[in-house]
Amino acid sequence: MPSRHYIAEKDIPALHTKVREQVQRHLKEATSITLTTDLWSSGVAPMSLLSLTAHWIDSCFTLHNVVLHASELRSSHTSMRIRNAIEEMLAKWDIDNDKVHVVMRDNAANMKRR
Repeated sequence: MPSRHYIAEKDIPALHTKVREQVQRHLKEATSITLTTDLWSSGVAPMSLLSLTAHWIDSCFTLHNVVLHASELRSSHTSMRIRNAIEEMLAKWDIDNDKVHVVMRDNAANMKRR
């Protein structure tokens, strides 16, 4: 049986890379992507998380949903900081803005500022 260290240092990163490459391949093939995002505060730790989920329909009309990112958003939750964080997430996944059909978010004031 592999050690905890081997699993944590070798197996999990290898699996992460494999899944990420597969998701990126699907995202490249998608003609249009809808994103959902949310920002929430943890009830068990003093932190806030910002999530980004991609939704698309493939050429066989199969719906796909993938959580791309969930990361801590430190300091103030201004609309500009949220926007920059989402843009960074899109850049990390190499998603072109032209592919984004719509971004769904809640009605919080910092999420809807134009």
